[in-house]
Amino acid sequence: MAVCLHVDRALCQGHARCIDLAPDVFRFDDTEGQSEPVVTHWDDSHADRLRRVVSCCPEGAISLHDPEAGPSVAERTRSDAADEECAV
Repeated sequence: MAVCLHVDRALCQGHARCIDLAPDVFRFDDTEGQSEPVVTHWDDSHADRLRRVVSCCPEGAISLHDPEAGPSVAERTRSDAADEECAV
């Protein structure tokens, strides 16, 4: 199974915490001043790490969903994770 990664440009404020946590997954778009995924579809073996990044986004701008189910089941959860969990 795969997971689809999405950054909502309307919510992203360019904190780049996702890049710090997963530099192989995200890059910074200097033109827009926002993060963007390098690849949008990842195999399920990356799901736990991607969920951590989703939960650490201060704006809740990153979401994951099952590409077969569509974005209606998006997982966009800004947790109240301890700072230690989101530290790089």
